[in-house]
Amino acid sequence: MNEKGAMMPLVLIIVLLFSGMLLFYISVYLNQKENVANEEIVLTLEWLLRNAESKMMKHGDLETENGVYQFPDGSVYYSSTVVSDDTYQVTLRAVDDKGNDRRHSFYADKREEAAIEME
Repeated sequence: MNEKGAMMPLVLIIVLLFSGMLLFYISVYLNQKENVANEEIVLTLEWLLRNAESKMMKHGDLETENGVYQFPDGSVYYSSTVVSDDTYQVTLRAVDDKGNDRRHSFYADKREEAAIEME
């Protein structure tokens, strides 16, 4: 191979290949970073809902129609409706400090002080 200029196209192809791989990995990294941020939001809201549910069942706040629980990461608003003598339907709405919200509903039996999840 005594040709002049044969090396430049080969180097160009290798550089383009590595540039494409680098751009692919950058997009994967940004996608994973966004997914982690979204997962953090979901876990924070779920933590708020579970803490409010356990606090409600522990303190017996089922008979109170509306109320709010304050937590360090946000607030949980609840409303309770009587379904039968000892059964209540409870709706929780968690709002974190960033303004994201999530809702959760369940039935609670006052006699057993247990939550029955809605499907």
